[in-house]
Amino acid sequence: MMLDTLEKPTLTAADRPARRLRASLLDRAPDPQPWAIESILSVTHHFRSKRAFRISCGEILALVALETGIPVSHMRKHTKLANVSRARLVACYLMYEYSLASLKVIGRTVSRDHTTISASHSRVRDDRAEFEPLVSHLETILDRRRAETCRKGSFNG
Repeated sequence: MMLDTLEKPTLTAADRPARRLRASLLDRAPDPQPWAIESILSVTHHFRSKRAFRISCGEILALVALETGIPVSHMRKHTKLANVSRARLVACYLMYEYSLASLKVIGRTVSRDHTTISASHSRVRDDRAEFEPLVSHLETILDRRRAETCRKGSFNG
């Protein structure tokens, strides 16, 4: 190979073993079975019905702030007051359930780590009786909004 030429060397199919291997595996792949297609469709339908309704984390945080009377700025601070942390727990639970945001994004919204978000979701889910009136009320509001959005035919994305 000469160093003074700027041409790229052309690669033949023999020089690309990964592409050849991928193509040969695709040629040998069996046709999908009907039961596999049905299970994929049911999972997709479940995903669509449960979490396809997208609402931003900020909107959920604002809704919780409106219903509890605790400002969003207090929920984002590193305070351990009981009423603020309770509202933050409920907000994290609802963000996990009703938005498609990752734990990391939810954590950034409330200035917490993703492990804290996971723990707060587990706590609200496990101790549902403690959080029941507020969570039920907020879920009713969010479910109503989901129904209105689905009726219009748009999934916000």
